[in-house]
Amino acid sequence: RLAAKMPDGIVSSFTFITTDSRRKAAREAVKVHVLRLRRNKRKRNGGSCKSRHDDANRGGQMHLWDSTVPQVPDPSPWSSAITESDHSDSAESLDATIAESRYSSSLDFEGPASSPIRRQREPCPITSMHVPAVSPEDVLIHCYIEEDPGCGITPVWLQCFKTSEASYNAFLAASSFRFSVERGVQPLADAPEREIRALQAIAKQIELSPTTPTAGTMLAVALLMNLQEYRGETSLAVRHWKGLQSMVEVSGGLHCLRIWAELHNFLFWVDVLICNALSVPLGRISSDDDPDQTLGTQELHALLTQISQQPSTLTPNADTGAGGDGDGYFSPLFQVLQRSSPDQSTTGVAKSSRAKLACLMYISLLELHFHKPRAKIPIYQEIEEEVLRRGRDRVIHTVELLYVILSMSNQDSLCHLVYKLSRVMNAAKKLERSDYNICARLLSAYLGHRNPFE
Repeated sequence: RLAAKMPDGIVSSFTFITTDSRRKAAREAVKVHVLRLRRNKRKRNGGSCKSRHDDANRGGQMHLWDSTVPQVPDPSPWSSAITESDHSDSAESLDATIAESRYSSSLDFEGPASSPIRRQREPCPITSMHVPAVSPEDVLIHCYIEEDPGCGITPVWLQCFKTSEASYNAFLAASSFRFSVERGVQPLADAPEREIRALQAIAKQIELSPTTPTAGTMLAVALLMNLQEYRGETSLAVRHWKGLQSMVEVSGGLHCLRIWAELHNFLFWVDVLICNALSVPLGRISSDDDPDQTLGTQELHALLTQISQQPSTLTPNADTGAGGDGDGYFSPLFQVLQRSSPDQSTTGVAKSSRAKLACLMYISLLELHFHKPRAKIPIYQEIEEEVLRRGRDRVIHTVELLYVILSMSNQDSLCHLVYKLSRVMNAAKKLERSDYNICARLLSAYLGHRNPFE
């Protein structure tokens, strides 16, 4: 079940019929929906059209749009600057497969060839990140790249978006709407039309294979959720996110999601930085979690209580403001956390703020899990080395640091920390501003690091 905002302003829910007995009915329903949108568009342009009424041959009459969607109170998704109960997957270790994917090709978005969900990737037409902008799509891509020039994750995300028709159209819809609002210009692309194309592609893929959604389809749903967040349509964003979680579940759950390394990284990156507080965190324990999402709140309270009762494992340095790891060495991770976002738009600043808190939380969870200073934890050392490698010829910012953490934590022994981070960050988004700041101060004090929010 997905949702979207009609071009004429009517907010309605969108339901996919995926059972075998109604495939023809689903096609007819999608056809009715598209014709209705085009008819409304012609009316706005002064044209006229005849009304159309379609009945499915099987399953009765299908109504895709339900104008009685309940409105959920909308705390702005950008209003916040911010006992081990985690489970570990019992299935076979995925570390070797993920490591091979990570180092052989960072863009192997569709996963290993043996996977039942893998599809033939569409050739990516982007051969250079600096091609002349000759079309609205090229301009949107150029704007997307220029948000953070040199950012290491931008080309990775961009090529992932190009892997399917659904994800590419969803990306263009979200980018067109966002840039037109933030820059006060006319949309460079028809966002509603691109959204319709994305929904059609998703419906087609679900009809063809309702129990094995492709990585591109799941990515498209995440991007459509992102679009609704930009629009401020919180209830619709929540519906998209629930639909995505259903796809993850039918694909085998989070354990199987880890096979598609870049999809795993992107979804948790979006979960932490973009999703609003009303969304169910991607790292939930199971589909039967408390609908009130109290687990994350309890875990956040337990985390803050635990760190407030323990002495700092590090020694802060007042001159540099960096967190010292002993023997006069200062971690590059904390140098990154002190940097402001190069994207000073509302969403850019908000993402940077959430990324800072998420990184502080992850490092704290890492120390508490291993019961030792972070300088002696192998994965922390590996993250430092990766940040240093990336920072040799450019500046690394917090949103990319979070990406590095998520990517390198995609291991059997560490993935539970990513899931827990998802839950506690969801709880932190519900905090009042004053409580959010207290949370950041407690984490910074525990890590012996100057609060990056001050």
